Amino acid sequence: MAAATALRTRPDDAAWLGLGSFAAAAIAALSLGLVFVLDKGMLTVALALAAAGTAWVVLRLNISALRWCVVALGLAIAARLAWDPRIVGDALGATPVFNWLLFGYGVPAASFAFASRCLRDQTGQGREDAPLRMAQSLAIVFSGLLVFFETRHALNGGNAYARTSPLIEQGLFAIEAISFAIILTKLDMARAGSIFRYASLALGIFSFGFTLMSLGILKNPYFTDEAIEGGRFFNAILLAYAVPGLLALVLSRLSRGVRPEWYRLGAAFVALVLLFTTATLEVRRGFMDDQIGFARGFQQAEWYSYSLVWLLMGIAILAYGLWRGLQEARLVSALFVLAAVVKIFIFDLSGLDGALRALSFIGLGFILIGIGLVYQKLVFNRPPAMLETGEP
Repeated sequence: MAAATALRTRPDDAAWLGLGSFAAAAIAALSLGLVFVLDKGMLTVALALAAAGTAWVVLRLNISALRWCVVALGLAIAARLAWDPRIVGDALGATPVFNWLLFGYGVPAASFAFASRCLRDQTGQGREDAPLRMAQSLAIVFSGLLVFFETRHALNGGNAYARTSPLIEQGLFAIEAISFAIILTKLDMARAGSIFRYASLALGIFSFGFTLMSLGILKNPYFTDEAIEGGRFFNAILLAYAVPGLLALVLSRLSRGVRPEWYRLGAAFVALVLLFTTATLEVRRGFMDDQIGFARGFQQAEWYSYSLVWLLMGIAILAYGLWRGLQEARLVSALFVLAAVVKIFIFDLSGLDGALRALSFIGLGFILIGIGLVYQKLVFNRPPAMLETGEP
């Protein structure tokens, strides 16, 4: 460090190269000392702080050679994560959020976020290189691991490595994954870096597959018959299905024009599946106890209630779509109404006779005519620009 300081006063290129070499050697010596002294989580956090300090020196002294010291530190930490993602071990305590996970993952996440900001400011806007991408990638990875392990820790009595995972936890994972995809898309739109574009695409695709597989099949209480946490209406179904469904609609809307069309349609499809499942499972939970498995059969009132709820959900989503000018919402509402109409014609009416059948036909007809009039007045007669922006 003394040698680097002495060379700062000399303006020639050779001295500047020597300055970079001595500064890099100081960082390397510091990191090696940390390796000798510290272990496990403390070492990972210390190396992340060293990377942040190095990036700050790069910005203050404009020594580009030190950017690769950030890469070296980042590679060491990435190797540590690949070897064992459990940075801070098993002794985490039982306190939610404020525990060793916040130290082991939160400090490196903040350190690499700060490092990426310094490296970006040193090169200027619009320029990217390997050190900047490395810092951004590790900031994203540590942030994701922090949220994941904190969720597991809070919902499993302090055991972040529990072998069980209830429905509400799977729902929170879906919320977190889709929310991360939304945040990364926003950062990409702000031109924060190409890493955010690729990360948002990858995380979005992962969230689609995870949500459909986990919530749609593996943890679906209709198939597992596991008890649903919460009351008859305000329960885990709303958190696990409705909230991720609404977030998927937001992601679909946000992706228009900045993501491939298949990505936008995938988000809209996930939203449709989750909202439809929400309505269906909530109806079943309303007629049964906390276990709603398919082997428990159906009640007649429950069977007819599905049609009514699907129609009401379709009308509500249509109203919201018209208010906000969301084409995705109008599509989801149309599929809700279509499902209700098919069910009524094929299944419900076969069990009704006389006046009830006539009243059902008349009521369904009035609803469909009303929806048609709404589209004729508020959708087909509006200019395309208004449909996209939602302006009155």
